[in-house]
Amino acid sequence: MYNLVKKLPVLALVLLVASCGAGVQVDSVDKSYETETVMVDAKIPKLSGLSSESLENAINEEYEKTITTLLADFKKQASKTGDQSTFMVTTTEHYNNGGIFSAVTQIDSVASESHKNSFRITKNIDTDKCAELSLADLFSGDGYIDMINSRLESAVTENSERYQGLWEKPRLSENQDFYITPEHLVVYYLPYKLSYYERGFVEIPLSLSDMSGYLKEEYRHLANNKM
Repeated sequence: MYNLVKKLPVLALVLLVASCGAGVQVDSVDKSYETETVMVDAKIPKLSGLSSESLENAINEEYEKTITTLLADFKKQASKTGDQSTFMVTTTEHYNNGGIFSAVTQIDSVASESHKNSFRITKNIDTDKCAELSLADLFSGDGYIDMINSRLESAVTENSERYQGLWEKPRLSENQDFYITPEHLVVYYLPYKLSYYERGFVEIPLSLSDMSGYLKEEYRHLANNKM
C-alpha cells in the first residue's frame, strides 16, 4: 500500500503533463460556396486537444476573425468586378510530435487583377507548456540571431538559381515568421518583402540538426529528429 500511495503523485504528474499536449488536432468549419463567377474554398481551421481552453479559444477566434474579415473584403471586391474570382484557405500541418505543433494556414484571394492577396496565419505551439512559441523561445541567448542570419545568407548564395531576383538579403526581424518541419526550421517572408509580389512567399529552410548547439535543451529533440 505504501508503495502504491508513494507512486500515485508521480503518476498523476505524468498524466497531467501528457494530457496537456496529447491529441492536438485541426478540424475545420466549412464556409465554401460557388457561383458562376466566384469560387470560395474556405475551410476555417479549428484547433482542439489543448488543455489550455483560453489558448485554444484565442487561436480559434483568431482563425475565425481573420479569415472572415478577409472573406468579407473579397466578396465586396468580387461583387464590383464581376470577374472570375477565387478565395482559398489551405492549412498544412508541418509538425505535431514531441510536444511541438506547427501549422500554416494560407489564404489566397483573387477578386480582380488589381485585387490579389496572400496571407498566412502560422501557429507554433509548445503543447506541453500550452504556449505559443516565438523564434527566440527556441534558442538560448541571442547568439542564434547572427547564426541564423549567416545561414540565411549562405542558403541564398548556395542556391542562387532558386533565390534569384531577391532585392535584399534575408534578415531576421523582431517577430520573424517561421514554421517547423521534421528536419527544418523554415524562415519565410511575405510577398513583396524580398521580391516581387507574384513570386509569393519566400521560404528558406534551415537544417535543425546543424543548429542543435543553439537550441534550448528542451527543444534539442527537434535537431535529433526524435518524433
